[in-house]
Amino acid sequence: YGIDAELGQLGSYSGCSTSPSLAISSPANNAVFSPETTSVSITISVNNFVVANGSGNGHIHYTINGGSVIMKYDTNPIVLPTTPGTYTIYMELVDNSHSPISPAVNKTVTFTVASYSIVTDLAALRADVIANGAGKYYQISSNPVVTYARTTRNQKYVQDTSAAILIDDLAGTISTPIISGDAISGLKGQTVLFSGLLQLIPTVNATVASSGNIVTPQTVTAADLAANIETYESELVQLSNASFTTADGTLAFTTSANFNVNDGSGDIAFRTLFSEADYIGQIVPSGPRNMAVLVAKFNTTAQ
Repeated sequence: YGIDAELGQLGSYSGCSTSPSLAISSPANNAVFSPETTSVSITISVNNFVVANGSGNGHIHYTINGGSVIMKYDTNPIVLPTTPGTYTIYMELVDNSHSPISPAVNKTVTFTVASYSIVTDLAALRADVIANGAGKYYQISSNPVVTYARTTRNQKYVQDTSAAILIDDLAGTISTPIISGDAISGLKGQTVLFSGLLQLIPTVNATVASSGNIVTPQTVTAADLAANIETYESELVQLSNASFTTADGTLAFTTSANFNVNDGSGDIAFRTLFSEADYIGQIVPSGPRNMAVLVAKFNTTAQ
């Protein structure tokens, strides 16, 4: 007890707990790992209990997916070899006679090593994301062709005969030199959404199946893109007889800005997303023209 001098009252005092405790600090419960994961480190901490082989307070018993008990005489991380599947690790403190201490001290963690969903083409991938959400891992059986490759984030726009997608590879996982016109083989990755735009984050390197492929952009209208953005997202398309509505002979292209285009079917934003484009700084041209463009999306709006 301690005396509160100002109030003249007795107050209770709580010191630090001396009860044994066990914690699993990683992985987080219900964590999901890439299919390429071959081992997971399980990090633990124990307080107020000396873990040893006969010379301390006791040791640790743990099981993997309800299997046989494994005895652990230290608090070093457990490096668990893994294959795709779900793992539940149960851990408890036991005394030197292998009996659970009283009161019981135990912890459980569950995590999953994901598996790849094998899809025939990019349209099948996109359909699955629409039905089930982003975040899954995919293996694409087709060999999509690169329509545009840039050094920024190692991004690559790719499309097969069914659909297109943007590969966002900040980590440089795809180390094979790949340029426009290359068909990619062995494409695997996780889907994510960035401001509504579907992207594929590679999980392994890919190879070049063939080079010099020519993608002829299909002709669409601004109205087509606005009404069917999921169909055309990240695809190389052509707008015919399209004009910049704000061209005045002096206005110049700047980076990361919208310049309105109209092709007779409606308006659409021409987004100057690529700072490396050779038209940046040039005067916005007047008059109708055919434009080969990549289809972007910001939230639900086509660009």
